Amino acid sequence: MPRLSRILGPDGERIDLDELFGEARARPTLTGVRSPISGFPAEGLTPNRLAAIHRAAAQGDPLAWLELAEDIEERDP
Repeated sequence: MPRLSRILGPDGERIDLDELFGEARARPTLTGVRSPISGFPAEGLTPNRLAAIHRAAAQGDPLAWLELAEDIEERDP
């Protein structure tokens, strides 16, 4: 019998603690799927490109926006 939490999940059912704190499903690997070196979105940035970056972030794809923020932060004295 699973140990159930008093906390309800998004479906209204109690959360199974064994599933929550059980074995990790996603583990780090030596060779990940994402490249650690990415582009620099601030290079050659146009108003259209900036708008596209903001639209993509608003639709759930924040990678270019985060890279732009990181680039701006690095350039800020």
